[in-house]
Amino acid sequence: MGENAEQILPTWREFVRRNADAVEVALNPTPAITVRTEHFPVAEDELLAVSQRLVYCGKQKDVAEVKQWLRQFDDDSRIEVAFLLLKRLAEQGYMSEGARGRTLTVLEEALQHRRTSIGSQAWKMVRGRKDNLCITFVDSETKSGASTARELAKRVRPGKVADGDSIDGWLRSHSEDDPLLLIVDDFAGTGTTLEKGLRRLLSVLSKSLAKDFIRQGRISCYCQFAFPEALDRLRAAYPELDIYAAHVFGDEVRSLDPQASVFTTNDERVYARDILLQIGRGLMPQSPLGWQDMGALVVFHNTIPNNTLPIFWSDGKVNDRLWKPLFPRA
Repeated sequence: MGENAEQILPTWREFVRRNADAVEVALNPTPAITVRTEHFPVAEDELLAVSQRLVYCGKQKDVAEVKQWLRQFDDDSRIEVAFLLLKRLAEQGYMSEGARGRTLTVLEEALQHRRTSIGSQAWKMVRGRKDNLCITFVDSETKSGASTARELAKRVRPGKVADGDSIDGWLRSHSEDDPLLLIVDDFAGTGTTLEKGLRRLLSVLSKSLAKDFIRQGRISCYCQFAFPEALDRLRAAYPELDIYAAHVFGDEVRSLDPQASVFTTNDERVYARDILLQIGRGLMPQSPLGWQDMGALVVFHNTIPNNTLPIFWSDGKVNDRLWKPLFPRA
């Protein structure tokens, strides 16, 4: 080696210069990196498209959160069923803050139209308020119906806004002022809760006064959102009241209705029903498909009605595992 070094080294240096990259790899091999791709029955882009539509209680839903919820359904077929329901909810049954605001505008317009068909057809304005208009609600101060009443009141500025127990005095003092009484709520699914609320409210008012107001068409009941059966129920119970909803949901947000076309065949729909009942009985034994088994696919930007499938909002137990809902109720 020593005798031949002067001849060998120049040749080696020239080889290294020409093949520097190959020599570097040979001398310092890069560790092989194995990328593990997680199997999931729903494509990432589909998950992203659905999650981007959903903002709940001020928080944007992300793909990881949707996946975590879907994994609770265990096998691929059940996960695909759950995703179909979520996709329909996101596309047809999700009501954003903007949509809710638009329904308030519709109610405001409906109220103004009602005013032009009753009595003198005009408001009595006192200090910038409609003194002969009272807005009330049938639930408690902390519920969503009361919130709707307050939001609408900011827009129309009535002479009074209060719960049903506090309006009898206003009705008495304004009985000769061509008054209107507006009862508002945010949502009516089957109409049973609102009907009970109306019955209670009318029972605490002076019977003769309430009778006169109803006979003259001076009492209206408006909802932001409702299903048709709720409106039918209210109109049947109170035919003389002005009943109206700004947005009426159709069959497309009834999870198991054949007209909804969430599932392509009857067998798929039966399979989905079995899944929803099995999980729903663990979450809400009395109403595994939502209140009165409506099976709705409806969620608002800040709340979710109990008519919607419990898989979306209940935090009960399923097979001894705590179920984590995607839209937990407050």
